[in-house]
Order: sequence, then structure tokens, then C-alpha cells
Amino acid sequence: MLGPRRIELFDLRLITLAPAAFDVLVTCSSGTYVRALARDLGRSLMTRGHLAALRRVANGRLFVEEALTPDALRAAAASGRLGDHVRAGGVLGDGITGMELAAEAARRLLAGSVAGMN
Repeated sequence: MLGPRRIELFDLRLITLAPAAFDVLVTCSSGTYVRALARDLGRSLMTRGHLAALRRVANGRLFVEEALTPDALRAAAASGRLGDHVRAGGVLGDGITGMELAAEAARRLLAGSVAGMN
């Protein structure tokens, strides 16, 4: 079990409310364990709480609305326009202005993996 840690909740918005469940939108600091937040919310309501679903809709300045589907990513790569969709400097990390990938690393990236990209 993880010990307590200091986190910051910037926004906690009730989206839907049902008799035994509710949906919330959480905007929080890095390191927030949302499953523990659900548990703690249940405890504060003198009951039990857990997550039925979790979906990350943003990470820093990256938003799910701006994401490409795997098919769109493949199409962009096939048409030579993959660079139009790659973000660098200040989004992926300070000081990164570009990245050259070997064929295998490019294949993994197109499959959705970022493991071993450093």
C-alpha cells in the first residue's frame, strides 16, 4: 500500500450522479493516484469507493481531443506527413526540438509504444 503523499486538486467537477455511482472530472497534480482518491472520497461519504473506469483526457499540454487514431497516424506516416503531427520543445520536454528514430523505434512509435525512445 502506498503511503500518504501531498497532491493538488485544481478542479473536481461532478459530471453525473446516480444512486450508487457518480462520474467526476478531476484536474490534478502529477503523482495523484486517482484510484486512491476514489477510495478516499468513499470514506469521506462514510461508505466505500472504487473506480469503475478511468480515462486520462489530458497530460500537461497534450489533450485527447488532439490525439490521432492509430489509423490516422499510419496514414500520416505513409503520406510523409508524420512530422506535421509531432510536437516537440516544451510539450514533450524542455530543450527537445526533434528526434530521429531508427526503423524499429519508428515501428514501435506507430504501434503506440514510447518505451525505449530515449
